[in-house]
Amino acid sequence: MKVFDEITYDLWPDTEKPKDDEPKEKTKTLAIATDFMTKLKSAGDLDEFNKLHWKYFQADYGKGAKCRDDTVFDETMDIDRTKAGTYYPKGTKKMKLFDQDCEYTNPGDTPGKLKCGDKEIECIDDPADKDPDDVNAEKGNYPCGDNTTRQPVFICSW
Repeated sequence: MKVFDEITYDLWPDTEKPKDDEPKEKTKTLAIATDFMTKLKSAGDLDEFNKLHWKYFQADYGKGAKCRDDTVFDETMDIDRTKAGTYYPKGTKKMKLFDQDCEYTNPGDTPGKLKCGDKEIECIDDPADKDPDDVNAEKGNYPCGDNTTRQPVFICSW
């Protein structure tokens, strides 16, 4: 086929060559969100009120996690909600995405990176977060259950 292509483009130089390096349309996403207790109802709930539940979801590109619970990885982080701050997942998380072994890595202060096979994907702030640098900006939060709020945080798409 290569010889045929070379002859074709030599004989008809105006023929447009297909581009192998053109980015393909994204179809897959790792969506990372955090769930937290919306309101403290009693002093007995204080421990749960000071936790973030990091949820990692396999999703089709452009589709968020919504209120799904079918995570590919999840973890809990203790925080102090009496102090303002920004929290990120930290470390390396191994998971299976779209039948492929993957690792999400985050140093704890960026959106992180996803590696699946030999492909490395830069993660970005979830577009629902209108200003990631402003803790008071619209974050795209929505209720999931009786007293749980979900905040979309990062996406890694390819």
